[in-house]
Amino acid sequence: MSEIVCPHCGSTKKVLARDKIINCDFCGSSLSEIAKEFLYNAEEEKKQQNFTPPVYQNMPSFPISQKLQKSQLKSAQPRQFPFRFRNKPKDPSLSKEAFLYFPQINQKVIIPSKESVFYFGRNAILPLVNPNEFDIEWLNSISRIRKQNNKIFKYHFIIRRDKKGIFSIEDTESRWGTWLNRTQIKGKGKKSLKNGDKIELMLSKPNVKNVFPFVIKFNH
Repeated sequence: MSEIVCPHCGSTKKVLARDKIINCDFCGSSLSEIAKEFLYNAEEEKKQQNFTPPVYQNMPSFPISQKLQKSQLKSAQPRQFPFRFRNKPKDPSLSKEAFLYFPQINQKVIIPSKESVFYFGRNAILPLVNPNEFDIEWLNSISRIRKQNNKIFKYHFIIRRDKKGIFSIEDTESRWGTWLNRTQIKGKGKKSLKNGDKIELMLSKPNVKNVFPFVIKFNH
């Protein structure tokens, strides 16, 4: 039961949701429309208070392995793992190399300046992830780079750099697709890339319904 105030005389009136015709007990004015709007706003406010956000919003930034959860001896700060690349310059700050930065694991994969084509798959991420700290089974949703006769025939997405140094991204092979700035680009051809663009890959795990994005930031 709720109370509303009559705008004509200032007296209060108790109302129920089932009441259809409501009049002021003091001055007799109709309060049906006022009561209807009041009850509607009260119901909407109740819905917002009871709203439960999607599961992935309450998940950690990256799935923690069961081994780490049981031990609880490791700190929350991810360990840094070096990842070596061919033709890596001695001073990256002076190079024109582009890189993909993964904020969830605080790591990056460098795209050497001499390469015009860069194939991306979970092969590039696995060396950066410590299985003792992170549940790497979630990465199985990302297509693996596969080769046959020294030629790549499978990948998740590809990044190209033209002669003018302009980058583009394309996804035609992956199962779940790739999102560029919250837009699905699978099967839509080449899309230009600029510094700070957000790339997202949806991660899932066998027999687990929770699905959440794995964020990559492109920088050059």
